[in-house]
Parts: sequence; structure tokens; C-alpha cells
Amino acid sequence: MVNIAKPVKKFSMSYSKLLQKSRVMRNSFMLYKSDFIILDPDYDDSFADKWLSAIDIAAACNIDESVRSEQTGKTVNVENVMEKCREKFAETIRFVKKAFPGNTPVINEFGDNVYRKIKNNQVEMGRFMQNLY
Repeated sequence: MVNIAKPVKKFSMSYSKLLQKSRVMRNSFMLYKSDFIILDPDYDDSFADKWLSAIDIAAACNIDESVRSEQTGKTVNVENVMEKCREKFAETIRFVKKAFPGNTPVINEFGDNVYRKIKNNQVEMGRFMQNLY
């Protein structure tokens, strides 16, 4: 098995502040580009374009913080839907048991015998609700 080294963050500020600082520095560079070119001819338009391109690429990357935030938001959404499914099943099975008191085979057709096993399984809950519908 190959061990892949975890990337090391070699700066203390947040990613967003680092991007902002890089943009400000590049803008300052652009104001004084002609002076920089006198100092070193490598600081030409190509250098400025590559710098901006690097900033744009970095800004487009999903950083761990944003991925975690996105996953947290999606998890909350899924849990909300799961809770609505549980509520809908409880409501449905209450009326089924009222309509068919003591008729276990009919009540089980509505999933009463399966529900306890799948009530916390996101994939199975989706299928279960489709079948219930």
C-alpha cells in the first residue's frame, strides 16, 4: 500500500484571505509593472497572466473547509427528508391499522414489518417510500 503524504498548509491565514492578499499584491504589481520590468525583464505580461491564472485556479479549488460545509448542509437536508418520511409513515400506518385492525398481513403490505429495519437507512428509506406510495 502506498502512503500518500497529507498536504501541509504552510501559511497561517485562511484560504480566502490568502487569495484576497494575492489579488491585492497582483493589482499593486500591475500598477508598478514597468518598474518591475526594469528591475527584472521576467516580470512581463506573461508573468502577470500566469499569476492571475494561478489565483483563478486556486479560487476554483474546493478546499477542505468548503467541502465539509457543503457535506454538512447536504446531511442536514437528507436528515430533514428522512424525518418527513418517518412522519409520513407513522401517519399512514396509523390509518392502516385503524382501517384494518388486527389484520397483520394487510398491515405488513404497507411496510409495518420492514420499517424498523430501514428507518435509519437513507437508500432503503427512499425505496421504502416509493413502494409505500
